[in-house]
Amino acid sequence: MIMRIGTAFPALWMENELKNHLIRIAIEEDCELDLADYRGDMKKLWNAFPDLDLAFFDYALLREYKEILSGFFRRNPDCMSVAVGKPEEEICGFLELRPAGHLGKTDSYDQIRRLSLRCMKEMQEDFGVLQIHTRQGEYAVSVRNILYCQSDLKYVQLVTKKGTVYRKLWKLDEVLSVLPEYFIRVHQSYVVNVREAEGFDRSAHELLMTDGIRIPVSRPYVQSVLMLFVGKSAGSEADSEKESAWGRT
Repeated sequence: MIMRIGTAFPALWMENELKNHLIRIAIEEDCELDLADYRGDMKKLWNAFPDLDLAFFDYALLREYKEILSGFFRRNPDCMSVAVGKPEEEICGFLELRPAGHLGKTDSYDQIRRLSLRCMKEMQEDFGVLQIHTRQGEYAVSVRNILYCQSDLKYVQLVTKKGTVYRKLWKLDEVLSVLPEYFIRVHQSYVVNVREAEGFDRSAHELLMTDGIRIPVSRPYVQSVLMLFVGKSAGSEADSEKESAWGRT
């Protein structure tokens, strides 16, 4: 297992202290570590967020980048965020989007270890691979990278986040049975990865996915889709406003 971690702290000694703890944990747990140090640059951390499993950063930096806080979750809902330092009421609410933890200091080895192990556990549960055999060959597709599945009754197309399409003689129910619970059926012909869903267009009955992709939602599934977004938006004023925007779309 490779755990991809990004850190951003204004003080070099904080970066080094945390890095030493993480290296020790990786050795103890026999885990490969891909560690990127952004030296207090939250914009670089923001750009790297889609490729991270765990992010550590200083609360002090968040004051300068309040406008991007709600965007962290949408960039990568699988990444756990850990803020270090003294919390501030006006900015700590964003952690409710993807609760991970809070550290008082970077020398809290036991807490860092606990958060790292939690991240590893989630990765082990989520790091599934779907074996696909087609006329063109055999493929191993990372489940978490599947965006949606579309059926034309005879074949099923699996479309990944990068736009790669795998076409196989399969039934949609068979595909759904081997995918984790964050894949749900929203239409007779579509199964989607709800972690990649950004909103719901009520007037068009379409699910808004990343990269502007729209997936039709048939009436029997509308209520379950709406409940999904109520759950995702709870606890955040920014998300409440977004939910209202979805309703107005």
